[in-house]
Amino acid sequence: AEREAELKFEIDRLRSAKRELEGKLAGVDVGAMEGEASALAAARDAMQAERDAHQKELAAVSARLAWYVENQRIIDEVEAEADALRERLQQVD
Repeated sequence: AEREAELKFEIDRLRSAKRELEGKLAGVDVGAMEGEASALAAARDAMQAERDAHQKELAAVSARLAWYVENQRIIDEVEAEADALRERLQQVD
């Protein structure tokens, strides 16, 4: 079992070295690419966090707007009823 673990480690090391050599042969810096990939992943995570925060804020603003719309509807109804009562009162006088 120990020998198998050593062989797996050696295979992984050789695969990594092969990848680096292939990258150098192609004119690519594998280490830099890995660094760029991790930076890209971090940027994606940050963007997703911003997106989530924006969605949460948008939901709160939408709920507040719905409350204002409902409140204005109620105010309009009360004002219409008050106008109708005033008109009726003037007719009675």
